[in-house]
Amino acid sequence: MSDDDMENGDDGESETEAPPAPEAAPAPEAGPGDAVDDFFGITKAGSTVEGEIRAGVTTFLTMAYILIVNPKMMSGSDITFMDFETGIPFNDALFATAVAACVACLIMGLWANLPFALAPGMGLNAYFLYGVCLGMGVPWDIALAAVFVEGLLFLALASTGARAAMINAIPKDLKIATMAGIGLFLAIIGMEEAGWVVDNPATLVDLSPTSGWTHMSGELWALIGLLLTAILMVRKQKGAIMISIMVVAVCGWGLGVHDAYNGTDAAFPDSVVSTPEAPTETMGAVFGALGDLGTEITDAEGNVLYGGLGTFLMIMIAFSSSGTTGSQ
Repeated sequence: MSDDDMENGDDGESETEAPPAPEAAPAPEAGPGDAVDDFFGITKAGSTVEGEIRAGVTTFLTMAYILIVNPKMMSGSDITFMDFETGIPFNDALFATAVAACVACLIMGLWANLPFALAPGMGLNAYFLYGVCLGMGVPWDIALAAVFVEGLLFLALASTGARAAMINAIPKDLKIATMAGIGLFLAIIGMEEAGWVVDNPATLVDLSPTSGWTHMSGELWALIGLLLTAILMVRKQKGAIMISIMVVAVCGWGLGVHDAYNGTDAAFPDSVVSTPEAPTETMGAVFGALGDLGTEITDAEGNVLYGGLGTFLMIMIAFSSSGTTGSQ
């Protein structure tokens, strides 16, 4: 008898039966995270839903200062230190800043499907205040009408592809320099808000005195927050910036830390969500000023202070966007 016969049985007629195949496990039900992943293609882009949520919260916390700084600059209150106000109420500028950022972010996320957060720029608003309203004496409504026309022109350039051609024609070194200039401008704003630098008539900028810093000083807690962020990032902690901001915020609220720049003491917010006040004095004022946009404003000697303001603003925003988008 051969070995094969012995393995298959003595009579060679019996056969070994294969075990039944296990039943396939039911497919897991798609959760809300899966729907978000499929809509935005997060996994395909090499990221995760949790990572995008952390990034979104961190981006919001790092950009939230615009909700205060931009309205201050648009209204002129507490910024110029020379009792100059543009005439725009602070609450109206705050409402417009929040709505503009919200609409822009929704369009960028839901339509363009790009992880970019958009908000009013910190370069054009400074020029609006110091260069146009304060320097040239242009009324705020006419200045905003020029910004509106500039936006329409820029939208037309972007729709026809002319903007891309214009951005690509700018040398890369100039784009990097623009990015560095915007970064330094934001850095000086942050250091001034933190109380680390002060005005100096001789050197323009000087370090603030540190001898009076205590555990109640906002300048010290700002420094602690920066060091904590650096330590967490070196240790590759996920959400390092978000964690640092929250830790310093809670400590500042609990201790009632003094904010030297704004002259206030930190406190826990009365409410997390509140209804903003709708603009009353400035609603639609831009459209009423479009007819006066071409009017030339001259000084006492007859020199023209501005003309073609919308075109100049468009050139400014083109260079600004070349630094922020071209450097990605």
